[in-house]
Amino acid sequence: MTDLFSLEGKTAIITGGSRGLGREMALAFAERGANIVVASRKVENCETVANEVRALGRRALAIGYHAASWSDAEMLATTAIAEFGHIGILVNNAGMSPLYSSLVEVTEDLYDKVLGVNLKGPFRLSALIGTHMTTKNADGTVRGGSIINVSSIASSRPSPNEVIYGAAKAAVNNLTMGLARTYAPHVRVNCIVGDGCAMTQRDGEFDVAVSMQVLEHVFNPMQMMQELHRVIKVGGYIVVVVPQTANIHHLPYHYQNVTRYWLEKSAEELGAKIVHYTALGGAWSTLASRLLLQYPGIFGATGYRDSRISRSPLFWLLLPLGIMVSVIAIPIFMLLSLADIKEEANNHVMVLQKLAP
Repeated sequence: MTDLFSLEGKTAIITGGSRGLGREMALAFAERGANIVVASRKVENCETVANEVRALGRRALAIGYHAASWSDAEMLATTAIAEFGHIGILVNNAGMSPLYSSLVEVTEDLYDKVLGVNLKGPFRLSALIGTHMTTKNADGTVRGGSIINVSSIASSRPSPNEVIYGAAKAAVNNLTMGLARTYAPHVRVNCIVGDGCAMTQRDGEFDVAVSMQVLEHVFNPMQMMQELHRVIKVGGYIVVVVPQTANIHHLPYHYQNVTRYWLEKSAEELGAKIVHYTALGGAWSTLASRLLLQYPGIFGATGYRDSRISRSPLFWLLLPLGIMVSVIAIPIFMLLSLADIKEEANNHVMVLQKLAP
Protein backbone atom coordinates (compact mmCIF):
# COMPACT_ATOMS: atom_id res chain seq x y z
CA MET A 1 0.00 0.00 0.00
CA THR A 2 2.93 2.35 0.71
CA ASP A 3 4.13 2.00 -2.91
CA LEU A 4 0.72 3.15 -4.12
CA PHE A 5 1.41 6.52 -2.46
CA SER A 6 5.12 6.68 -3.32
CA LEU A 7 6.45 10.13 -4.25
CA GLU A 8 10.04 9.00 -4.80
CA GLY A 9 11.91 11.27 -7.20
CA LYS A 10 9.29 14.03 -7.07
CA THR A 11 9.60 17.57 -5.72
CA ALA A 12 6.73 19.44 -4.09
CA ILE A 13 6.34 23.17 -3.48
CA ILE A 14 4.11 23.85 -0.48
CA THR A 15 3.12 27.45 0.22
CA GLY A 16 2.22 28.31 3.78
CA GLY A 17 4.40 25.31 4.59
CA SER A 18 5.94 26.54 7.82
CA ARG A 19 3.09 25.56 10.14
CA GLY A 20 -0.28 23.86 10.49
CA LEU A 21 -1.64 22.10 7.42
CA GLY A 22 1.34 23.13 5.31
CA ARG A 23 3.86 21.63 7.72
CA GLU A 24 1.87 18.42 8.04
CA MET A 25 1.68 18.08 4.25
CA ALA A 26 5.41 18.76 3.91
CA LEU A 27 6.28 16.03 6.39
CA ALA A 28 3.74 13.57 4.94
CA PHE A 29 5.04 14.11 1.39
CA ALA A 30 8.63 13.70 2.61
CA GLU A 31 7.73 10.45 4.38
CA ARG A 32 6.49 9.19 1.01
CA GLY A 33 9.77 10.10 -0.69
CA ALA A 34 9.31 13.64 -2.03
CA ASN A 35 11.79 16.49 -1.84
CA ILE A 36 10.15 19.60 -0.39
CA VAL A 37 10.26 23.34 -1.07
CA VAL A 38 8.87 25.05 2.03
CA ALA A 39 7.59 28.54 1.19
CA SER A 40 6.12 31.06 3.61
CA ARG A 41 6.51 34.66 4.82
CA LYS A 42 9.08 33.95 7.55
CA VAL A 43 12.04 32.09 6.08
CA GLU A 44 13.34 31.10 9.53
CA ASN A 45 10.12 29.16 10.20
CA CYS A 46 10.43 27.56 6.77
CA GLU A 47 13.97 26.50 7.64
CA THR A 48 12.72 24.76 10.78
CA VAL A 49 10.35 22.61 8.73
CA ALA A 50 13.02 22.09 6.07
CA ASN A 51 15.29 20.63 8.74
CA GLU A 52 12.52 18.27 9.79
CA VAL A 53 12.25 17.14 6.16
CA ARG A 54 16.03 16.64 5.93
CA ALA A 55 15.88 14.54 9.10
CA LEU A 56 13.62 12.18 7.12
CA GLY A 57 16.37 11.76 4.53
CA ARG A 58 14.93 14.08 1.87
CA ARG A 59 16.21 17.24 0.26
CA ALA A 60 14.55 20.48 1.30
CA LEU A 61 14.71 24.15 0.42
CA ALA A 62 13.32 27.01 2.55
CA ILE A 63 12.19 30.13 0.68
CA GLY A 64 10.69 33.34 2.02
CA TYR A 65 7.56 33.99 -0.03
CA HIS A 66 4.65 36.43 0.16
CA ALA A 67 1.68 34.89 -1.64
CA ALA A 68 0.25 38.25 -2.69
CA SER A 69 3.46 39.24 -4.47
CA TRP A 70 3.70 38.69 -8.24
CA SER A 71 7.51 38.98 -8.15
CA ASP A 72 7.78 36.57 -5.18
CA ALA A 73 5.88 33.95 -7.18
CA GLU A 74 8.36 34.27 -10.03
CA MET A 75 11.31 34.14 -7.61
CA LEU A 76 9.89 31.02 -5.90
CA ALA A 77 9.28 29.20 -9.18
CA THR A 78 12.68 30.12 -10.65
CA THR A 79 14.62 29.19 -7.50
CA ALA A 80 12.83 25.88 -7.00
CA ILE A 81 13.27 24.81 -10.62
CA ALA A 82 16.96 25.78 -10.57
CA GLU A 83 17.52 23.72 -7.41
CA PHE A 84 15.53 20.58 -8.26
CA GLY A 85 15.16 20.61 -12.05
CA HIS A 86 11.53 19.55 -12.21
CA ILE A 87 8.61 20.40 -9.93
CA GLY A 88 6.02 17.64 -9.90
CA ILE A 89 3.66 18.92 -7.18
CA LEU A 90 2.41 22.37 -6.22
CA VAL A 91 0.25 22.87 -3.14
CA ASN A 92 -1.32 26.34 -2.90
CA ASN A 93 -1.92 26.26 0.84
CA ALA A 94 -1.08 29.82 1.95
CA GLY A 95 -4.12 31.78 3.05
CA MET A 96 -5.43 34.39 5.45
CA SER A 97 -8.80 35.30 6.96
CA PRO A 98 -8.42 38.33 9.25
CA LEU A 99 -11.23 39.41 11.54
CA TYR A 100 -13.18 42.62 11.04
CA SER A 101 -15.81 44.39 13.12
CA SER A 102 -18.28 44.88 10.26
CA LEU A 103 -18.29 44.82 6.48
CA VAL A 104 -18.52 48.57 6.20
CA GLU A 105 -15.35 48.88 8.30
CA VAL A 106 -13.33 46.69 5.91
CA THR A 107 -10.57 48.83 4.41
CA GLU A 108 -9.38 48.66 0.82
CA ASP A 109 -5.99 47.51 2.10
CA LEU A 110 -7.51 44.60 4.03
CA TYR A 111 -9.68 43.61 1.08
CA ASP A 112 -6.67 43.63 -1.27
CA LYS A 113 -4.59 41.57 1.18
CA VAL A 114 -7.23 38.85 1.52
CA LEU A 115 -7.77 38.61 -2.24
CA GLY A 116 -4.03 38.82 -2.86
CA VAL A 117 -3.00 35.98 -0.57
CA ASN A 118 -5.97 33.69 -1.21
CA LEU A 119 -6.46 34.19 -4.96
CA LYS A 120 -3.74 36.23 -6.64
CA GLY A 121 -0.97 34.04 -5.25
CA PRO A 122 -2.45 30.68 -6.28
CA PHE A 123 -3.23 32.04 -9.74
CA ARG A 124 0.24 33.38 -10.50
CA LEU A 125 2.17 30.47 -9.01
CA SER A 126 -0.08 27.93 -10.74
CA ALA A 127 0.43 29.73 -14.06
CA LEU A 128 4.21 29.57 -13.66
CA ILE A 129 4.47 26.01 -12.34
CA GLY A 130 1.68 24.69 -14.58
CA THR A 131 3.52 26.03 -17.65
CA HIS A 132 6.73 24.44 -16.34
CA MET A 133 4.98 21.10 -15.86
CA THR A 134 3.65 21.08 -19.43
CA THR A 135 6.85 22.22 -21.14
CA LYS A 136 8.26 19.53 -23.43
CA ASN A 137 11.62 17.96 -22.62
CA ALA A 138 14.39 17.63 -25.18
CA ASP A 139 13.04 14.22 -26.20
CA GLY A 140 9.56 15.64 -26.76
CA THR A 141 7.99 14.11 -23.63
CA VAL A 142 5.99 16.04 -21.03
CA ARG A 143 6.56 15.11 -17.39
CA GLY A 144 3.35 16.73 -16.13
CA GLY A 145 2.43 17.02 -12.48
CA SER A 146 -0.23 17.83 -9.93
CA ILE A 147 -1.54 21.14 -8.57
CA ILE A 148 -3.53 21.08 -5.32
CA ASN A 149 -5.45 24.14 -4.17
CA VAL A 150 -6.58 24.41 -0.56
CA SER A 151 -10.01 26.03 -0.32
CA SER A 152 -12.54 26.20 2.52
CA ILE A 153 -16.12 25.39 3.38
CA ALA A 154 -16.48 29.19 3.51
CA SER A 155 -16.35 29.12 -0.29
CA SER A 156 -19.94 27.86 -0.27
CA ARG A 157 -21.16 28.69 3.25
CA PRO A 158 -19.34 31.81 4.49
CA SER A 159 -20.05 33.09 7.97
CA PRO A 160 -20.56 36.84 8.56
CA ASN A 161 -16.88 37.05 9.53
CA GLU A 162 -15.67 35.34 6.35
CA VAL A 163 -17.39 37.23 3.54
CA ILE A 164 -14.23 38.38 1.75
CA TYR A 165 -12.33 35.19 2.53
CA GLY A 166 -15.26 33.07 1.36
CA ALA A 167 -15.48 35.01 -1.90
CA ALA A 168 -11.76 34.52 -2.50
CA LYS A 169 -12.00 30.78 -1.81
CA ALA A 170 -15.04 30.47 -4.09
CA ALA A 171 -12.85 32.01 -6.78
CA VAL A 172 -10.17 29.41 -5.98
CA ASN A 173 -12.76 26.67 -6.62
CA ASN A 174 -13.47 28.25 -10.00
CA LEU A 175 -9.76 28.74 -10.67
CA THR A 176 -9.23 25.03 -10.05
CA MET A 177 -11.63 24.09 -12.83
CA GLY A 178 -10.10 26.61 -15.20
CA LEU A 179 -6.56 25.40 -14.53
CA ALA A 180 -7.64 21.77 -14.97
CA ARG A 181 -8.98 22.55 -18.43
CA THR A 182 -5.95 24.67 -19.31
CA TYR A 183 -3.26 22.14 -18.41
CA ALA A 184 -5.05 18.87 -19.19
CA PRO A 185 -4.16 16.11 -19.87
CA HIS A 186 -0.66 16.40 -18.39
CA VAL A 187 -1.47 18.17 -15.11
CA ARG A 188 -4.09 17.14 -12.55
CA VAL A 189 -5.60 20.11 -10.75
CA ASN A 190 -7.67 19.42 -7.63
CA CYS A 191 -9.14 21.43 -4.81
CA ILE A 192 -9.47 20.51 -1.14
CA VAL A 193 -12.49 22.13 0.50
CA GLY A 194 -11.82 21.86 4.22
CA ASP A 195 -14.56 21.60 6.85
CA GLY A 196 -12.83 23.75 9.44
CA CYS A 197 -11.56 20.82 11.53
CA ALA A 198 -7.88 21.43 10.82
CA MET A 199 -6.12 24.44 12.35
CA THR A 200 -2.94 26.15 11.21
CA GLN A 201 -1.65 27.02 14.68
CA ARG A 202 1.28 25.25 16.29
CA ASP A 203 1.05 22.77 19.16
CA GLY A 204 0.52 24.40 22.54
CA GLU A 205 0.23 27.93 21.15
CA PHE A 206 -2.71 29.27 23.19
CA ASP A 207 -3.84 29.46 26.80
CA VAL A 208 -7.55 29.55 25.87
CA ALA A 209 -9.49 28.60 22.75
CA VAL A 210 -13.18 29.38 22.25
CA SER A 211 -15.26 27.41 19.77
CA MET A 212 -18.85 28.19 18.79
CA GLN A 213 -20.13 25.36 16.64
CA VAL A 214 -23.35 23.66 15.69
CA LEU A 215 -21.68 20.28 16.14
CA GLU A 216 -24.11 18.35 14.00
CA HIS A 217 -22.88 20.56 11.12
CA VAL A 218 -19.27 19.50 11.65
CA PHE A 219 -18.25 16.55 9.48
CA ASN A 220 -15.84 15.21 12.11
CA PRO A 221 -16.51 16.71 15.56
CA MET A 222 -13.87 14.54 17.23
CA GLN A 223 -11.20 15.82 14.85
CA MET A 224 -12.26 19.39 15.59
CA MET A 225 -11.92 18.79 19.32
CA GLN A 226 -8.55 17.11 18.80
CA GLU A 227 -7.29 20.18 16.96
CA LEU A 228 -8.51 22.51 19.70
CA HIS A 229 -6.82 20.29 22.27
CA ARG A 230 -3.58 20.25 20.26
CA VAL A 231 -3.14 24.03 20.05
CA ILE A 232 -3.79 24.58 23.77
CA LYS A 233 -0.97 24.66 26.30
CA VAL A 234 -0.97 22.14 29.14
CA GLY A 235 -3.20 23.62 31.83
CA GLY A 236 -5.02 25.74 29.25
CA TYR A 237 -8.75 25.75 28.57
CA ILE A 238 -11.08 24.94 25.69
CA VAL A 239 -14.41 26.77 25.91
CA VAL A 240 -17.06 25.16 23.71
CA VAL A 241 -20.33 26.99 23.15
CA VAL A 242 -23.02 25.12 21.22
CA PRO A 243 -25.67 27.72 20.34
CA GLN A 244 -28.14 25.59 18.40
CA THR A 245 -29.72 22.19 18.58
CA ALA A 246 -30.40 19.28 16.32
CA ASN A 247 -34.07 19.71 17.07
CA ILE A 248 -34.21 23.13 15.44
CA HIS A 249 -33.19 21.46 12.20
CA HIS A 250 -35.96 18.85 12.50
CA LEU A 251 -33.57 15.93 12.91
CA PRO A 252 -34.84 12.67 14.45
CA TYR A 253 -35.29 12.60 18.21
CA HIS A 254 -32.32 10.36 18.94
CA TYR A 255 -29.98 12.97 17.44
CA GLN A 256 -30.98 15.62 19.95
CA ASN A 257 -28.19 14.79 22.37
CA VAL A 258 -25.50 14.52 19.71
CA THR A 259 -23.81 17.71 20.87
CA ARG A 260 -23.49 16.73 24.53
CA TYR A 261 -22.41 13.25 23.48
CA TRP A 262 -19.52 14.57 21.40
CA LEU A 263 -18.43 17.02 24.08
CA GLU A 264 -18.24 14.34 26.78
CA LYS A 265 -16.76 11.74 24.43
CA SER A 266 -14.03 14.11 23.27
CA ALA A 267 -13.13 15.01 26.87
CA GLU A 268 -12.80 11.31 27.71
CA GLU A 269 -10.70 10.39 24.66
CA LEU A 270 -8.45 13.44 24.88
CA GLY A 271 -7.80 12.92 28.57
CA ALA A 272 -9.09 16.42 29.31
CA LYS A 273 -10.87 17.47 32.47
CA ILE A 274 -14.39 18.92 32.36
CA VAL A 275 -14.18 21.88 34.72
CA HIS A 276 -17.53 23.46 33.90
CA TYR A 277 -20.74 22.47 32.18
CA THR A 278 -23.97 24.41 31.76
CA ALA A 279 -27.06 23.30 29.85
CA LEU A 280 -28.54 26.35 28.16
CA GLY A 281 -31.75 24.90 26.80
CA GLY A 282 -33.65 21.76 26.00
CA ALA A 283 -35.82 20.49 23.20
CA TRP A 284 -38.95 22.28 24.43
CA SER A 285 -37.26 25.67 24.68
CA THR A 286 -35.96 25.14 21.17
CA LEU A 287 -39.47 24.40 19.92
CA ALA A 288 -40.70 27.57 21.61
CA SER A 289 -37.98 29.71 20.02
CA ARG A 290 -38.57 28.11 16.64
CA LEU A 291 -42.29 28.78 16.89
CA LEU A 292 -41.64 32.38 17.89
CA LEU A 293 -39.23 32.81 14.97
CA GLN A 294 -41.88 31.82 12.43
CA TYR A 295 -43.97 34.96 12.81
CA PRO A 296 -41.33 37.64 12.14
CA GLY A 297 -40.20 35.37 9.29
CA ILE A 298 -43.64 35.55 7.67
CA PHE A 299 -43.15 39.27 7.12
CA GLY A 300 -39.49 39.01 6.09
CA ALA A 301 -38.06 40.39 9.34
CA THR A 302 -35.61 37.49 9.70
CA GLY A 303 -34.46 37.50 6.09
CA TYR A 304 -36.04 34.13 5.27
CA ARG A 305 -39.07 35.46 3.44
CA ASP A 306 -38.88 35.55 -0.35
CA SER A 307 -41.02 38.40 -1.64
CA ARG A 308 -41.52 36.58 -4.94
CA ILE A 309 -43.56 33.87 -3.19
CA SER A 310 -47.16 34.86 -2.54
CA ARG A 311 -49.37 33.61 0.30
CA SER A 312 -52.85 32.30 -0.42
CA PRO A 313 -55.92 34.06 1.09
CA LEU A 314 -56.50 30.95 3.22
CA PHE A 315 -53.10 31.43 4.87
CA TRP A 316 -53.94 34.96 5.98
CA LEU A 317 -57.37 33.78 7.16
CA LEU A 318 -55.78 31.10 9.40
CA LEU A 319 -52.83 33.21 10.58
CA PRO A 320 -54.68 34.80 13.56
CA LEU A 321 -55.62 31.31 14.76
CA GLY A 322 -51.97 30.25 14.53
CA ILE A 323 -50.87 33.28 16.53
CA MET A 324 -53.48 32.52 19.22
CA VAL A 325 -52.27 28.91 19.48
CA SER A 326 -48.66 30.07 19.70
CA VAL A 327 -49.42 32.59 22.44
CA ILE A 328 -50.69 29.66 24.53
CA ALA A 329 -48.09 27.08 23.40
CA ILE A 330 -44.90 29.10 23.80
CA PRO A 331 -45.21 29.65 27.60
CA ILE A 332 -46.17 25.99 28.04
CA PHE A 333 -43.14 24.85 26.03
CA MET A 334 -40.90 27.10 28.12
CA LEU A 335 -42.25 25.59 31.34
CA LEU A 336 -41.75 22.08 29.97
CA SER A 337 -38.15 22.98 29.10
CA LEU A 338 -37.43 23.49 32.81
CA ALA A 339 -38.28 19.84 33.37
CA ASP A 340 -36.28 18.34 30.51
CA ILE A 341 -33.20 20.55 30.41
CA LYS A 342 -30.96 18.04 32.21
CA GLU A 343 -31.95 15.08 30.08
CA GLU A 344 -32.59 16.73 26.73
CA ALA A 345 -30.28 19.72 26.78
CA ASN A 346 -28.83 20.57 23.39
CA ASN A 347 -27.46 24.06 23.88
CA HIS A 348 -24.33 23.84 25.96
CA VAL A 349 -21.35 25.61 27.45
CA MET A 350 -18.53 23.27 28.40
CA VAL A 351 -15.04 24.16 29.59
CA LEU A 352 -12.28 21.56 29.24
CA GLN A 353 -8.82 21.81 30.76
CA LYS A 354 -5.85 20.21 29.02
CA LEU A 355 -3.94 17.95 31.38
CA ALA A 356 -0.33 16.89 31.17
CA PRO A 357 0.18 13.64 29.19
